[in-house]
Amino acid sequence: MDILFLIIVILFLQLGLIWFQGAQYLSTKKTDLEFILNSVNFDSNKVFFDLGSGLGNVLKVVFNKYQSKCVGIERSWLLFLISEILFIGNKKITIRLGNAFTYSLNEADVVFSFLMPNDVKKLSQSISDRLKPGAVFVSPIFRPDLDNLEEINLPSGKRAYVFRKR
Repeated sequence: MDILFLIIVILFLQLGLIWFQGAQYLSTKKTDLEFILNSVNFDSNKVFFDLGSGLGNVLKVVFNKYQSKCVGIERSWLLFLISEILFIGNKKITIRLGNAFTYSLNEADVVFSFLMPNDVKKLSQSISDRLKPGAVFVSPIFRPDLDNLEEINLPSGKRAYVFRKR
């Protein structure tokens, strides 16, 4: 009984850390995501990264539509483990335990990140330097502090912001 209680406490602490580290759950409507991907000319030959991938819902939508290589970066070990279990056997979806602000993005063609405003601002400080030429960074709803942003009006009435590395 003591071990079960300890496991429950650890899980609640981990969920609390997720919440207080600015990683609240934000979802993207499938129609909005598909609209974004069409807008950035995504196809099956490109590599898609999701920074703060959570349970991998965005990765699943992208993979199901394009059968492309998808990489989720998640800093919560709990969400990382759950995602790993959910995608067992799928060789094109990879979940990596890492930090969205420092993880190498050199193989990404499209980087998607639905983070809170303060985290988008922090990510804006390094994203341009971390993208390869021709890569695209997409931030739904919250505007990054980057020059040359393209604004996309989504079917839901919300906006997404696109930065293209030259």
